[in-house]
Amino acid sequence: MDPTRDTENAARYDQSAPNYSSAGSTTGRLTSDAHSHLETSSNQESLFSYYSARDLSEFFKKIDGRNYNVLNDSYFLPNDEPEWERLEKEHIAFIIGLKSLVPCPDIVNACLAPGPSRSVLDLGCGTGTWALEMAREYPHANVIGVDLAPTPIDIDNTPSNCRFELDDVNMGLAHFYDSFDVVHARFISSGVKDYRKMMEEAERCLKPGGVAIFVDYDALFCAEDQLHRQPMAETNENGSWLVRCSHEMRHGAPARGCDLPGMEKALDEGLWDHELCDPETAAAASFFLPIGPWPTVPDRRKTEEMRFAGALIRQDYTSAFRAVIPIYLKMGIPQDVIDRWIPNVENELSTTTLHMWSRSPMAWARRRAAPGKPAPPLPTLPASNNDEKSTATPNPATSDVHRDLKDYNFLHIYRTKEECAAAATLRNASLGPVPVPWVVKAQQKAEAQGVPTSS
Repeated sequence: MDPTRDTENAARYDQSAPNYSSAGSTTGRLTSDAHSHLETSSNQESLFSYYSARDLSEFFKKIDGRNYNVLNDSYFLPNDEPEWERLEKEHIAFIIGLKSLVPCPDIVNACLAPGPSRSVLDLGCGTGTWALEMAREYPHANVIGVDLAPTPIDIDNTPSNCRFELDDVNMGLAHFYDSFDVVHARFISSGVKDYRKMMEEAERCLKPGGVAIFVDYDALFCAEDQLHRQPMAETNENGSWLVRCSHEMRHGAPARGCDLPGMEKALDEGLWDHELCDPETAAAASFFLPIGPWPTVPDRRKTEEMRFAGALIRQDYTSAFRAVIPIYLKMGIPQDVIDRWIPNVENELSTTTLHMWSRSPMAWARRRAAPGKPAPPLPTLPASNNDEKSTATPNPATSDVHRDLKDYNFLHIYRTKEECAAAATLRNASLGPVPVPWVVKAQQKAEAQGVPTSS
């Protein structure tokens, strides 16, 4: 469905107005029939109602032919139909790998066991697909998806227990405190200015015993053994150009206000030491998907499954790379350098010469019943078909068993912070030589010329 279709008879789509207050208390009420009318109330949820064809343009700016949100300059990916298609492919690949909407399905099932006022919050909901599928899987729960831009959903097929709002998590989530059984944030670091603060805000949105789930991406990728980094081009023979370019974005993004380093640190540490979280309920994981249809395992069905996921992830990164090329220019990377990168990256992604994995770090935990207290006990439910033990392996970095990778696994779960830290140490120590990022070169040049630079 095209959310910008021109019809006056389309169903009206209600979303909360942007959250410009750290308390989330006064943002007013706007309607497409009276844009100049603004009412503020500290007790009333602000709501923006619009006909999609007439009002969507207010939320976007166009750069190099692509649409970008107008609320948050830190978020460097576009928001338009090609991006929605990329996100849908990414979502499908995740479902293939996880066999579930979450990495901890039994915990989520228990938290959302039928009862009064079950609720789910999806931060940075993107296309809305995850929120919609959760609403259908748990029809007794209310599901809210929030994002920086209107969500491109089919209004007529949206479950009645699902709604979407415009919000910027960087401005605080006080209007959602103590309200949800499940809070989910997947791949939102590109628009987050302080990732640890965002996590703490999300955890405050939980009811006692509710579970927070954070999922993001590792910009440096992993080699075929899933334990070590994939070397990058320019400084390593047979290195990856995709890793080389991701290395550049990883260093340039903070200058745009995007806390990728903070995300990496926070998810490598997990939630064991978070004040509101019960450490006995905490876990972290590395979720792997192949970049390209290269894996082969004895089980033919699993081979086909993994190759399909790999094909989707390859398309995902091809599209994402093309989308961030204008950002490289804004980061000060010379055009001739970018022109050299483009064919190298696209050639690498069009073949299966390099056997790399996309790694998504994950962390989850339940909120304490009260300060210093454990989380309340979960209700006992029948074992689900998605028991995480069936799709997860112990952390191979700390296992005494040699892994010959005759059978690949998507999910490695870390049960302790020491186990999680050991896996991160092994990965990060294996990267090898790296080139000096262009943003660092620019800072060094400016400093040599006595020009003030921002850190």
